[in-house]
Amino acid sequence: MGAPDAPGGGSLWIRLPEPGANAFVQRAERYGVRLLPGTTFSSADQFDDHVRLSYADSPEVTRHGIELLSRVWQEWRPSMDAGDARPAI
Repeated sequence: MGAPDAPGGGSLWIRLPEPGANAFVQRAERYGVRLLPGTTFSSADQFDDHVRLSYADSPEVTRHGIELLSRVWQEWRPSMDAGDARPAI
């Protein structure tokens, strides 16, 4: 997983291979990782295939959160019918 250089901001938008951001966020919360589903930022419940990850905390905390998200991804991914799908950043 990688991320493009950004000129500013304090969060990353991660596109999931299919809708299900709310379920992904709920699973992440079990690991203590706080994300926001993309639907939070839509007046029409769109962007259910996106999650927003803040990196405003220290690099160590952010790194640990990303490590935990890799575990969440491994659990969540088998519930999908997307074969070798991977999230896009």
